[in-house]
Amino acid sequence: MTQHSYETSPDLALVARLEAHSAKGWPSHQMVPLDDWEWRYTQAITSRRINSLNAIRPGAAQFETALERARLLAAERGVPCHVRLQPLAGDAPRAILTAKGVVGDGETLVQVAPLHASKPISGIRIDPHVTEDWMSVYAGLHDYGAAEQATLHEIFASVTLPQAFAVAYRDGLPAAVGRAAAGDALVGLYQIATLVSARRMGLAKAIVVGLMQWGLQEGAAQAYLQVEAGNAAARPLYASLGFETRYTYDYWKL
Repeated sequence: MTQHSYETSPDLALVARLEAHSAKGWPSHQMVPLDDWEWRYTQAITSRRINSLNAIRPGAAQFETALERARLLAAERGVPCHVRLQPLAGDAPRAILTAKGVVGDGETLVQVAPLHASKPISGIRIDPHVTEDWMSVYAGLHDYGAAEQATLHEIFASVTLPQAFAVAYRDGLPAAVGRAAAGDALVGLYQIATLVSARRMGLAKAIVVGLMQWGLQEGAAQAYLQVEAGNAAARPLYASLGFETRYTYDYWKL
């Protein structure tokens, strides 16, 4: 079972704001409203964040009804039913799932940092649309073929917020990438990734800082990202840039 490292009571208004922004910045192909819950499904991409049942309001009620419907929807598509539990869900769903013999995993930290002016970042390129260089790095790291890449293009095209696609180069070749979406005084950072051969060279930091600067120019006051609790390499980097954990979530598979 997931061992939660942060037990402080989160600000539910902030959680709801970040969750709503994240759903816009990294949307699913299909989002089915189920009262206080929403079931999300994305063909070809297995990311659980966009393939799960999510609470969308504080103190979300009617979990068991939403879960039953989500399980049917998942079964119709031949995929597992994942429940993503974050603070908006309250305590009841965790107890219900535990009673069913289900355990959570994939503890993830949602971290927030203030934005402030800093020196311009050199060596990275930022475009408003996904580029071949960006996709070559991200798809290569995830072993995505044509179907997955086509889905990513569709998802990015569906985002209604301003976006930034950042690429860092090493020896003239794309080596690290990241994406951002800005709105509501927030900038969300997604898909931060570096080729194995180019790690520990400061490229990921350049990507994050560059996207934070872009967000500031877009009117954002805060940046947020999501990092797995067990990612020992990324967490110190984000901490050095002012990111602090505001809440956690995990996944429960049925």
